[in-house]
Amino acid sequence: MLGYYLAIIDDTKEKSEFEKIYERYRDRLMSISYEILADSALCEDAISEAFLSLARNMKKVSGKGSIQVRNYLIIIVRNASYRIYNKRKNELVSDCVEDIADLQDVEADVEDKTVQQAVMSAIKKLDTKYADVLILKYFYELPDKEIACSLGISLENAKIRLHRGKEELKRKLSEVNFYDGETI
Repeated sequence: MLGYYLAIIDDTKEKSEFEKIYERYRDRLMSISYEILADSALCEDAISEAFLSLARNMKKVSGKGSIQVRNYLIIIVRNASYRIYNKRKNELVSDCVEDIADLQDVEADVEDKTVQQAVMSAIKKLDTKYADVLILKYFYELPDKEIACSLGISLENAKIRLHRGKEELKRKLSEVNFYDGETI
């Protein structure tokens, strides 16, 4: 299976980095997925989705710290596992479509270390479905479509989660006086 992922990556250095990441985190991802699915065959599917997403986004992830790469993989495998779990139970989720506000002003402010720490602290307090999309959007700079694909949700659902996550983040930041009500 490793060969399949490596075929997606063009750069030799990135291939080498991917192999190391694969060997380092494969068992950890299996453990996380197994806690949700309790079926090793289904866990393999979730892990495959995570590593396929990593291979497709290796240029964006390459050079990031090992903790950031680990977090990226955990987000993807956890969401893939829940998606597989829900599919097995034939649960369907439908959400309405909302517009997404532009967060360029927040991206500029996040450059400041103090603000970045406050934002990460606030994001950690959010529901994981909102935290995951915010992290993928603003720290990994994935487009909405790739976020939706990586998490196994519709584009509309990804946009809704981004919007709701942003609103929740505003509320959390205002509680600690890092948000003054101006546009985020």
